[in-house]
Parts: sequence; C-alpha cells; structure tokens
Amino acid sequence: MTVAVTREAALETLESGRRKIEALLARLTPAQMLAPGIGGGEWSPKDLLGHLALWQEIALRTITEFRRAERPWIAGVFSTPGPGPNDDELAARAPWSFDRALEAYSRSWAELVRSLRDLHDSEWLAPADGEDALGELLGVVLGKEELPFGHAFAHIPDLESFVEERATTH
Repeated sequence: MTVAVTREAALETLESGRRKIEALLARLTPAQMLAPGIGGGEWSPKDLLGHLALWQEIALRTITEFRRAERPWIAGVFSTPGPGPNDDELAARAPWSFDRALEAYSRSWAELVRSLRDLHDSEWLAPADGEDALGELLGVVLGKEELPFGHAFAHIPDLESFVEERATTH
C-alpha cells in the first residue's frame, strides 16, 4: 500500500497538517466557516473539518478492530471497487453546526494522537489486513498519494485559495 513510516514521522506529519489547517481557519470569520467553496466548490470549512474528523474516526476504528484481531473494515473498503464512506458520511454531517464539526475534529484528533502514541512497536509493524502492517494501513487511511499520514495536505491548497479569497485580518 504505502512506504513504511515510523510512528514519530507519522505524528510529525499529522501535527504539521493540523497546524496548517488551524492557522488557515483562524483567518476566517464564523460566517465564512459555513460558506461553500472548498472541494470542488461544494464544501465549507465546516464540511472540511467533518471530512477530516471522519477519516480520523476511521483510523481509530481501524486500531480498535486490529486490537480485536479483526480485519479492519476499511481494508475491505479499499480492496473493493465502489464508493468509500465519504459521500454518505458527509451527507449525514452536512447539517452539523460549525461547533459540532470542530468538536468532532478536535476530539478525534486528540484520541487519534493518544492512540498512535500508545501503540506498541509490535502492533505498528504487525500485519493488519493480511498483507500490510498496521502503520502502513493507517498511513493510507490518514494519508494522501505519496504522503502517508498527510491527508490534511490533500486539502490545504483548496483551503488556502478559499482563505485568500475571503479572509479578513483579525
């Protein structure tokens, strides 16, 4: 699936992406947080937070399933053609307030970082889906092409454009 990455490097990549997302969001007004214009023009910054929270939650589910000696659900999703969880979950999250989306993002972020730090090296390196190590699978869940654990970086260019077009100086 992906190149092996250490937990330390994974945490650094995740933290770097989080800092960049939060710095960009800090430049927006509350009304701008709800305005569409990201992700092909349909998502608001609130929707982006819901999307990022979703994948953090999927990573947490993956760790839980791995620890129960189950094949992680997301490995099956990745191995079969068809839509992933994005569309249905994002539609369910669309009515959320900005505060609820931010809370889901922040809560799942804190739990994810704690869970990654708590993993033993043997867990990180153990096969999670019959082939790839847990760390590799998590790198895909939380990553983007060519950058394991860099999911935020897949959305930063769109968010930067959105912010530059709308941001006010606070």
